[in-house]
Amino acid sequence: MDQNNEDGLFYSSDTFNYYLLYEPSVDYLQSNKGILNEERAKRIKERLFEKKAIVFGVGKYIGQRQLTKWRITFCQIPYELHRT
Repeated sequence: MDQNNEDGLFYSSDTFNYYLLYEPSVDYLQSNKGILNEERAKRIKERLFEKKAIVFGVGKYIGQRQLTKWRITFCQIPYELHRT
């Protein structure tokens, strides 16, 4: 799946932007690269304008309360994809 920017944007509709923080590599999935952190969430928020965002990733280092304020929904990628 091709990404449209460095934050994993892969699809945009009239109301949602969809992000995927994923590479098919166990090393990537066990690193912090697949984690939604505050810095990345702020960049996503700044690009939303009137839209909402759905972000798929291994985990997050920011609370859902803040993500909700920024109109971001986080969906965790199943652990089975990256366990050893």
